[in-house]
Amino acid sequence: MNKMEMVKFDQQRWNEIVEIVRPFLKRIGYNRKEDIHFVPISGLNGDNLIERSTNPDLTSWYKGECLVEILDRLRVPKRALDKPLRLTVLEY
Repeated sequence: MNKMEMVKFDQQRWNEIVEIVRPFLKRIGYNRKEDIHFVPISGLNGDNLIERSTNPDLTSWYKGECLVEILDRLRVPKRALDKPLRLTVLEY
């Protein structure tokens, strides 16, 4: 979740957002626990993007990994090379 600096990395606001977003993601097909990751970040300040944040507002409650650590652990889906090529056709 980006823009966490706007709420000073407030844990209560974080919990509210997670409670709203998690059921939505499950409804659209992300059912396995390892498919959903929530990471509080600040793109503006670079907090928790490449390395774990040292911001005391965040480190007081978030003990998880930074965004790049989670992206590095994601498994790459197998390409369906045995199936026909599918392209999107758009008309402007």
